[in-house]
Formats: sequence, C-alpha cells, structure tokens
Amino acid sequence: MKREGIDAIIGPTHSTTAFNIGAGSSSVMFAKFTMLFNFLDFPSGVVPVGLAGKSTMKPIFDDKHYKLFNEGVKDCEGMPVSVQVATMTNNDEMCIRLMKEIDDMYQFNKNHSRKVFERLENFKKSIIKN
Repeated sequence: MKREGIDAIIGPTHSTTAFNIGAGSSSVMFAKFTMLFNFLDFPSGVVPVGLAGKSTMKPIFDDKHYKLFNEGVKDCEGMPVSVQVATMTNNDEMCIRLMKEIDDMYQFNKNHSRKVFERLENFKKSIIKN
C-alpha cells in the first residue's frame, strides 16, 4: 500500500449482511475480509452504515457451508450493513479519523440503532418464551 501511495482501504466487512442474532459460530467462516488486516497488523475497524433490505440471494451450491450461510442470513432484513477501514501499521489515528468521518456521514446511531436494538429485544423475548 505504501509503495502505491495508498493511505487507507475502505471496503466491505463481510460478503453478506450481518448474520441473524443467534447465528453464532456459523458466521465466523465468512469473516475473511476482516481477518486479513489482523494478520498484516494493520489498524482496522468497522463502521455500520445502514440496514439490509430484503434478501433475494439464492444458494448456488448445496453444501454445508451454504446451508450455514443461508440459515445465518435468513430474514436478514433490518440487520446492519457495515464497511471496514484499514490503514498502514502505526497509522491508528488515521484509521479512527476515517471511521469517524464515515460515521458522521451515515449517522447510523442517529438513524438506525433503535431498529437494531428493537430487533435484539424481540430476539431475547423469543428465547425466554421458548
């Protein structure tokens, strides 16, 4: 990145929306975009930017990974969608500044956090009920 004059990378956090609450460990295998920067020791962080709409994705394969994937994103409407910011080693301040600029632009907490917390509360109630 340094040789190419790139100060930061802003890209997707996941190849999907956030997994449904309770999907648990099935979502770990889809975290390939976030792991790379940890291995490279690059400062990075995730910023929510909106909520997913209704999914129209259809499975391509019928193996155990896609079954976990389909279960994890079933009814994903209203789940958070995020971007990831990464900078070169020792540029933590730049990473945080870019994350703040993105957050200021999308204002997720102001516009969407109530919907996410309501979904979490409904999930908790369904667990207690069962």
